[in-house]
Amino acid sequence: RDKFDGDETMWCLFNTVFCSLPLAAKVIAPRRKFMCVHGGLSPLLGDLDEVGGINRHEYGGGSLDPTSESIVDGLLWSDPSDEMDDFEQNERGCGYIFGVDATKDFCRRSGLDFICRAHQLSMEGYCYTHDDKCLTVFSAPNYCGLHDNKGAIMV
Repeated sequence: RDKFDGDETMWCLFNTVFCSLPLAAKVIAPRRKFMCVHGGLSPLLGDLDEVGGINRHEYGGGSLDPTSESIVDGLLWSDPSDEMDDFEQNERGCGYIFGVDATKDFCRRSGLDFICRAHQLSMEGYCYTHDDKCLTVFSAPNYCGLHDNKGAIMV
């Protein structure tokens, strides 16, 4: 809010746009199929097709059933870890930490080659984890003016 000189109008408009973006997208390229998402996976998400049945606009307002709420939390706020296989609650307070087996199983069930996500600083701007099944692309260079990281985009 401070970036807009105290005028909350632009801040509210940005949030409205963010809440209207799709929760996830399936990209079919000539040689690869992958899911794009902000965060990552949820233990309650069976495959990518389930996302289409969730009304994103009901998220956070108490209208979603607990399963859908958990799935959206995962899609928006989860982070990968090479230190585990499956899922744990995320230290951030929402979403999950998901491991290599969780990623491989989800990709297999959904017919995907990998998952592309953001939501986590990467010093090189991007990094592969989970045996190259999870790609983090972080587009903000020198995040918050503190980290001296590179930014990246996926083309």
